[in-house]
Amino acid sequence: MENEFVHIFSQGSKGDESYILSTKEGLETLKLSIENALANNNSKVVLSTTDGQPFTLHISMLNKKELNNVKLPYSTSYGSDKRENVVEPSSLFYPKNIY
Repeated sequence: MENEFVHIFSQGSKGDESYILSTKEGLETLKLSIENALANNNSKVVLSTTDGQPFTLHISMLNKKELNNVKLPYSTSYGSDKRENVVEPSSLFYPKNIY
């Protein structure tokens, strides 16, 4: 994982652009993880930003109805999803605490 650097920049609000900036090795690792999700519905991979901070990227294949229930991916407060009862993306990968 020496050169597998990936930076993912989300949309601030609807209509904004998003970006994935990466080294070739990072894109190849991301490609393999996407292929794994296509075959198994879910995948996760640990990548790193160029400052050396690792992060886990979770990838899940959903149908349109499931995806429509997931919180929109906008990162600014004015672009945040105002719908009620939306599903947080993390809940797809981590079960709710039952304690």
